[in-house]
Amino acid sequence: MMTATDMASKRGTTSKALPRVLYAVVLDPSLKFGSLEEQIIRLARAFELHDSLFYPLFICPEGATGGTAFQEAGVEIECMDLRSFRWTQLARLSRLITRRRITLVHWNFTEMLRNSYVWWLTLLHPSVRHCYTDHISRTSGVSQLSRGPKRLLKRLLLRRYDKLFCVSQFVLNDLRSQQICTDLILSRYFINTDRFRPDKTVRSELRKQLHVEGRFVLLTVAHLIKAKGIEVLIRALVELPESVVLWIVGEGDESERLHHLCCELHLTSRVCFHGLQKNVAPFMQAADCFVCPSLWAEAAGLVNLEAAASGLPVIASRIGGIPEYVEDGRTGLLFLPGDHHELTRCVQSLNEDSALYQKMSLEARAWAVEKFSADSSVLEYLDLCRE
Repeated sequence: MMTATDMASKRGTTSKALPRVLYAVVLDPSLKFGSLEEQIIRLARAFELHDSLFYPLFICPEGATGGTAFQEAGVEIECMDLRSFRWTQLARLSRLITRRRITLVHWNFTEMLRNSYVWWLTLLHPSVRHCYTDHISRTSGVSQLSRGPKRLLKRLLLRRYDKLFCVSQFVLNDLRSQQICTDLILSRYFINTDRFRPDKTVRSELRKQLHVEGRFVLLTVAHLIKAKGIEVLIRALVELPESVVLWIVGEGDESERLHHLCCELHLTSRVCFHGLQKNVAPFMQAADCFVCPSLWAEAAGLVNLEAAASGLPVIASRIGGIPEYVEDGRTGLLFLPGDHHELTRCVQSLNEDSALYQKMSLEARAWAVEKFSADSSVLEYLDLCRE
């Protein structure tokens, strides 16, 4: 059956043919199925409708599997470990490009300048174009500005990419300020607003299962590293009423330390670590508010869109590209990164004012559907690839 995205894509056909795209992304598809993975499936279907190819290449450890979602969607994928340069992997990659008649390689989450595969492929397949999407978060206060010969070298290296896509205006402005490239294109994320949506049944069942009926549930979904600021959120919980509890979804190097912190602050009964989840949608449907307490300058924060589409007001750090994905005072509230006292006040305002909470919940959902649903974004990507 043809979906709305499929029909919209079919109507968007132009006279210029689409390239055959190898979508190379540093991601292990066996670990989870999030919005980025879903974007890949939608784009693969759209290219197929136009008699072209969008072939996902997941850069991950050898032996990883594609998971059932791609099989069920009928999307063929490949997994290859390109995290370090090896001649055998270059040979495999070259054969893949030849076999699939690839004309464009789209790189994601790889090193922009120090990707040796790009330079060798330039020699082996000179007619194949390359583009790059910058999803990379920045360390706050660290300047990326290059000068003199170093800036000139970066400019020369970046000329190998036909286009540089930026997932937020923040990323675009940062690259522009470095004065190393000019062909920058804003290309924001999109999400499946049918999958991420409020669901009263799921909400009721999961809240009952996890014994949080009558509680105000904060949710954060993150790779548990220091830059994600989860400690800030835990410290804010100390100043909040006992009725406010926290769900933490994710794993990472900080996990053990965060568990110890909860013990030190006597919060073990109010904080639940759910580990890495393949599907976070049920947790968003069951929670009351989403919190993104990042300390570094996130490129965008795709998870904030998923939360908004699920009807959750989002409380997030005012840093990086996050403010482009959270409208302060409308779909959520922004606070100074690292300030757990201000974060506490944001949570209190939503917990204590039910009218404000309901208004933000409805606004968040409507805004996500209006601005970030898939149909128009898929067509935009197709047009960008044709140019």
